[in-house]
Amino acid sequence: MAAALDLKLRLPLLWTRVQALEVRDSYAIHVAERTRDLSADEAAWVDQEVAEAADGRIPWTHFETLVTGKVAAAAPELAKEKEERAAAATYARALRPRAGDETHGMGTFVVRGPLPVIEALETAVTTLAHRLQDHLPEPAGPDDGTPSIDQLRVQAIALLASPTVTDQAPADGEVDLRDLLPAVELTVHLYGGARQVSPEHGELDRVARIDVWGPVTESWLRDVLGRYARFVVRPVLDLEGLAPVEAYEIPQRHRRAVQQISPTEAFPWGTTRSTGPTIQLDHVVPWDPHGPPDQTGTHNLSPLSTLHHRLETHGAWQSAMPWPGVHLWRDPHGLVYLHDTSGTRGLDKHDNRRAERPYTAVVQWYETGPIPVPDLPTTWSAA
Repeated sequence: MAAALDLKLRLPLLWTRVQALEVRDSYAIHVAERTRDLSADEAAWVDQEVAEAADGRIPWTHFETLVTGKVAAAAPELAKEKEERAAAATYARALRPRAGDETHGMGTFVVRGPLPVIEALETAVTTLAHRLQDHLPEPAGPDDGTPSIDQLRVQAIALLASPTVTDQAPADGEVDLRDLLPAVELTVHLYGGARQVSPEHGELDRVARIDVWGPVTESWLRDVLGRYARFVVRPVLDLEGLAPVEAYEIPQRHRRAVQQISPTEAFPWGTTRSTGPTIQLDHVVPWDPHGPPDQTGTHNLSPLSTLHHRLETHGAWQSAMPWPGVHLWRDPHGLVYLHDTSGTRGLDKHDNRRAERPYTAVVQWYETGPIPVPDLPTTWSAA
């Protein structure tokens, strides 16, 4: 009942799409609940920012991240207050068993702390567990008793907690685990421009975004992350204008630019982040050693997972990229999809999830303009 009232009175765009059966109730209810602490004007701004993406064109987890970021941007002072309350709930403790519980020699240890501490712990434990796995003998069979990765993670924590790891030099022939610990990197996105000024609170924080973890205020970056991290500033300027190179190999600067232009892989309904370990950069127009010198650039590179890269290369899927970050696809059955930073939508008249009107110009351009892939049909259905 509360969500329905919020939608009707405070989120008119979402409410209109719900009545038109274009938005799932779970998406709309989530926005209503997350904006309940905001003022009417702040909630209306969030409504305007997320209503288009609430029709399922982006995965649920990405939609949650989008809403969280917009709520923080709408009320940065409230976001700062929530960060301060969360910081007070820091702890690291063993959970004692309740009366009557059988532990069988097992226990639980829980840590709640600043994000950089958790990220460093997760990275160290995961990396050390895999390195321990690499040093194990070859398994003799499926029932040989080889430790699982979860068991190895517990062993990694035990090694990290041992005083001998950090206080004593390794014996002859042993590996110093300090040399095995990985470097931890967090990617923080900051946005320029003037700060907003509130009559009550003065200059307000801008909202930054940490890859995977979500939005934080600039005060959090100074007060929390600043105590644990060293910063490398990489200005992001003119991503699309980055000069191409005359080589098949992709420079790191181009890889970072493509990851910023396309936060997720470019395949229809793809959910894998473009920074993931399974992502490959595909030349949309296949690279030709005898072709022009500007083939490797942001205008011709798209992030794809290994499976989808194989489908695009060897399967019956066809693709084109009229602009960096804007991808057109035709599947083996002839259906057409458009994928960009706002998600995926079908351009075929039978796809009810589409929102084609803003993209009519794209389709018309593709019908009449140059076609990057020669064997693609020249007629696209957008009716």
